[in-house]
Amino acid sequence: LHKAIRRQRQMCIRDRSKKTRYIEEAHSIYTVIQTEEARYKALGNELNDDTYKNTEYKKELTETITKKTGIQNVTFGTCSHIGKDNAEYYVNFKSDDGKNVYSVIKRNKDITVSVN
Repeated sequence: LHKAIRRQRQMCIRDRSKKTRYIEEAHSIYTVIQTEEARYKALGNELNDDTYKNTEYKKELTETITKKTGIQNVTFGTCSHIGKDNAEYYVNFKSDDGKNVYSVIKRNKDITVSVN
């Protein structure tokens, strides 16, 4: 293959590999979210959209995510339909390669990411 085409292919493969890693990191975050939501409900708390408007809950959750996954700078955007099958979480974090990752995680584990 021509040198420029080979380089472009290598870059596409590398980018696809990085995207896979970002999705895996977002999945790790979602696993912690599921565990912590189950614990929260087991303590008799109601889980809904307002839960993610509670700054203390989000602070504790982000600290737990960092502690359990090692992922830094986790922040939550708008989260909707919490506690329902169509729940969506907008989660931003710093990947282990230093990139800022913006993710949308859906209850059915459908995860999309973009990087800045």
